[in-house]
Amino acid sequence: MFNTQKNKKGFSLLETVIFIGIAVFLIAIITSLLIVYVRAYVTFNAASRINTAALSSGDRITREIKLTTSVNVAASTFGTHPGNLVLNTNPGGVPTVIEFYLDGTTLKIKRDGVIVGALTGSNVNIDKLIFWHTSLGNAQIVSYEMNIVTSAGSSTRSATFLTSSAIRGAY
Repeated sequence: MFNTQKNKKGFSLLETVIFIGIAVFLIAIITSLLIVYVRAYVTFNAASRINTAALSSGDRITREIKLTTSVNVAASTFGTHPGNLVLNTNPGGVPTVIEFYLDGTTLKIKRDGVIVGALTGSNVNIDKLIFWHTSLGNAQIVSYEMNIVTSAGSSTRSATFLTSSAIRGAY
């Protein structure tokens, strides 16, 4: 009695080539998905840095404008970059001078001539800061334009923010 069936061990060359082809195809799909996810993360992270800087610095500037008693027009720079804004306040009956200005590409604040700190972090730059002051009778409005830039890898993102606030402390 002869055994006509041979014991097969291993894979044939055709099966191995098909397996490798499927594996390469799956690796290519996974790699392209990872690239898409990394790019999306970088884009989201850059947008998040810009929005955080705009919210924190814009909120501080707007709050100080609303609470100020007057704008020191002579000491401020309006209508040009880099602008600076000098506000006269009176918190608790104590006259105080607050100044917003650019130091390089970082937005900073001074209180009575002493630097309080930076309003933007080191991961964003402000490449445009322009203030405007408008008086209409008793009403005073301060507007500003701020362009915030951040870099992530080889890409750079920027956004421009425009805001106006009425001075409420003067009434």
